[in-house]
Amino acid sequence: MNQRELYTERIGAIYTHYSTSWNSTAALHPGITLDRAGTTAYKTKLTLDIDSTRTCARVSVRADVG
Repeated sequence: MNQRELYTERIGAIYTHYSTSWNSTAALHPGITLDRAGTTAYKTKLTLDIDSTRTCARVSVRADVG
């Protein structure tokens, strides 16, 4: 089991209230490195326009970093 992402969830990095002070426009790197977990977390903001008449919506987000 890959527990690096579980660590990201456990510290709250997936929630909107998580501090984004590390993600400023002056930063050299757009993500925060979680040394303890051996992974990097990225955060972004987007608006979804989903038809309210649908009972189910599938959303896929892909980030190409590099």
